[in-house]
Amino acid sequence: MEMASCGASSCYNVGVKEKKTITVAICLRLATASHRKRFVGIFKAWGASRRWNPLIIQDERELAKLLAARSPIDAPDGIISGVPYSDAIQEAIGKSSIPFVGIGNFDEALSTRDHAIGFVHNDNCGIGIAAAGHFLSHGAFRSFAYVPDTLDREWSRIRGEAFRLRLEGEGMQCLTYIAPPSGTGHSAHLGAFLSGLQKPAAVFAAWDGRGADVIAAARMAGLAIPGDISVLGVDNDEIICEHTEPPLSSVITDAEGMGEAAAQELARLIGRNGSASLRETVCPILGIAERESTKPPSPAGKLIDRALSFISREAKNGITPDDVARHVNVSRRLLDLRFRQYEGHTVRERIVESRLAEVRRLLAGSNASIRSVFELAGFGSPTHGYRLFKRQHGITPEAWRNINRPKGADDGAAKPFDGFARIMSLSDRDADDLRTLAGELDGNATFDRKEVERELSCGRIRLYALRKKRRIVACATAVSFATPTGLHCRIEDVVVGHGERGNGLGREIMENTLHELKKDGVGSVELTSRPSRIAANAMYRSLGFQIRNTNVYELSL
Repeated sequence: MEMASCGASSCYNVGVKEKKTITVAICLRLATASHRKRFVGIFKAWGASRRWNPLIIQDERELAKLLAARSPIDAPDGIISGVPYSDAIQEAIGKSSIPFVGIGNFDEALSTRDHAIGFVHNDNCGIGIAAAGHFLSHGAFRSFAYVPDTLDREWSRIRGEAFRLRLEGEGMQCLTYIAPPSGTGHSAHLGAFLSGLQKPAAVFAAWDGRGADVIAAARMAGLAIPGDISVLGVDNDEIICEHTEPPLSSVITDAEGMGEAAAQELARLIGRNGSASLRETVCPILGIAERESTKPPSPAGKLIDRALSFISREAKNGITPDDVARHVNVSRRLLDLRFRQYEGHTVRERIVESRLAEVRRLLAGSNASIRSVFELAGFGSPTHGYRLFKRQHGITPEAWRNINRPKGADDGAAKPFDGFARIMSLSDRDADDLRTLAGELDGNATFDRKEVERELSCGRIRLYALRKKRRIVACATAVSFATPTGLHCRIEDVVVGHGERGNGLGREIMENTLHELKKDGVGSVELTSRPSRIAANAMYRSLGFQIRNTNVYELSL
C-alpha cells in the first residue's frame, strides 16, 4: 500500500486520454458542513475542465446500483464516496471494477481489492495529539476525558487513543466515556460522567456534533464552561461551533483539501486503467480554532498552581508566605485573597500542612529523632511544630510513629511506592489486584468488574489507590451525594494488602483521599469501622474523625 500526503494541485491531466468526457459519481452527505467542503474541493480540482461530468448521489442505494453495473455504458468512470460503508456496500466495492476513492473511511477489508482503489482521510492520530497539546498548553487541568463518536467508528477510536497516549506521555490519565445502552437517557448519563471528573476538567469530543452534546449535558448538570469543563471538538463546523453556548473550540480539518486529493487520486486511477495499487492519502490538520469553550484558565488559577508547586518543593526549607508571594510576583495580601477563594485557607496554613505531611513521612519512614524530624520538615521551632502536630492529630508524634511505623523496621527505610492516584478506568491488572484486595477485606466479597467500571464511568463512585511496582496494594472507595445541606461523602472498602500492612499505607491513602475530596468541595465525610480494628480506629481518630452518638440501621431487601 502506498502512502501519500494531502495537497492541492491540478489533477485532471494525470491521465484519461481515451475519452473526451468522463463521468464521476460523487456520493456525499451534503447536509453536513465537512461533506460540503469536500464537495467544494472536488470541484476546485476539476471544475475548470469541461472534460468531466459529475453525477451527484446522496443515497446508499444509488451507490450500490452503480457499483453493481455490468455494462460500461451504465457505469460511471469513477466513484468518490464519503458515506459510511455498510457490509453490502463493502461487498459491492470489493466486486466492482470501477475505480473507487473513499473519503474519510479507510477500510482494511478493502485493501486486498485487486483493482483501482484509494482512500483519503484525516490525520486522526495527529488530531488526537493536537487536542492533547492544546489542553496541556493551558495547564491547570486536574483531569482529562475523551467522548467518542456514538457509533465508535475506527477514526474515533484512533483519535481517542492518540489523545490518551499523548497525555500519558506527560504523566496524565485520560478517562474515556462509555455510552449507555440504547434507550437510556444519554444526556443525563453523560452529565453524570462529566460531574464525576475532577475539576477543572479538559474534555475532547470526537467531532463537533459530539462536542455540542458535551456542552449541553454539562449545562444540564449545572457545570460551568469553561470554568469546570473545557470542551474541544473536531472539524470546525461553524454552524455548530458558533451556535453552542458557549461557542465550541475545534480542531480545523482540511475538508476541502481532502476533496481535492480525492479528485487527484481518482484521476490517477482512471488514467492507469485500473492497474494501480492501493494508496492511502492522509490530510494534516490546519490548526485549532479557539473559542470560549476552551478559554485558558484565569490568571488567578494559574497563580495558585504556581504557588502550590513552589510550596510543595520548598516548604521543608523554611519558606514564609512572603517568599511565596515574591516567587509568584504578587502582593502577600492578594495571594492570601486568592488562596481563600480557590483553596479555602491561607498561604501560611498550606505551608504548615505541607510541613506536617513531611513530618508524617519522616516519622513513618526514618529513625530520626522527633526534634530532627520537625527540623527536617522545615519547622524553625520544633516545639511549635510539635504542638501543631498534636493539635491536628490528637496524639503525640511518638504515638503516631508507633501506630504507623513499618513492622520490623530497623533503619527506617520505607518501602518504595509508586504513589497515590484516582483510578478512572480498569486495566486487566488493576481488576485482578482489586479482586484480591476485596477478598482480603471480606472472604465472601465478590468483585464485579463490569459493575465497577460502570459506576466509575458515570462518576457515582471514586476509587483511589496506592501502587507498588505498578500493582495496586491499597485502595479506598468514596461515594459522594448531594443533599440540601451540602455535598457529603461516605468512605468504604479501605483495605491494605496483607503483605503491605504496617507500612503506614492506611494513613497515606486516607490522607490523600480526604485531600482530594476537600478539593472537590465535599463538606463532610463519614465511615464505619469495627471496634476490633484497634490500629485502624486509632488512625481514623488521629485524622480528626469523631465517633457519632447515633443509631445505625440496616435493612436487608
